[in-house]
Amino acid sequence: MGTVFVFDPDGSYGRVREIRESGVMPVAGLRYVASVTGPFKLVKVLNFEELDDLPDKLDSVTGQDGGSDDNALAMFASKIRRSQYRTNTAFVMIQTRVADPSGLLEEIAEAIGSDEADVVAGTFDILAVVVDDDEDGLSRKIFAIRRIEGVKRTVSLRVMDFVSTSANAPDEHRVNEAGAD
Repeated sequence: MGTVFVFDPDGSYGRVREIRESGVMPVAGLRYVASVTGPFKLVKVLNFEELDDLPDKLDSVTGQDGGSDDNALAMFASKIRRSQYRTNTAFVMIQTRVADPSGLLEEIAEAIGSDEADVVAGTFDILAVVVDDDEDGLSRKIFAIRRIEGVKRTVSLRVMDFVSTSANAPDEHRVNEAGAD
């Protein structure tokens, strides 16, 4: 099982509200959708069983909102967006200048106070989710990532609204998986 992260610049900010109102994710395997600030409008987290299944899964997720997308792939079941949900959240796309980005994960986890960071394949090397109960704390954690030796560049996507299938998500943001009874 793996996880793909879809960063959609052309999706609709209203998509999260539509999914919340329906009470169910529109595509099997889709487990998190967020409207974000920055160069993208939506971030989608999608699980897949086999690499052969991925093209159809991506078509089903990107086709629902139209437009182009950027993807980051984790060839394992990612821990991102499964555990901590707080008032302030940001996805941080991290480019590194090291041969093996996994060597930075421990220091990133220490900087953000959680293990929600994974090495990914895509236009950046590591994806981290940073959470905090206040805006200043969120900013401090993001700046701490930028000070880590070996981090070249970061792009932060501030979550404005989201829906999730995680049991850890707050009730007002939790929806059912597609196909779940």
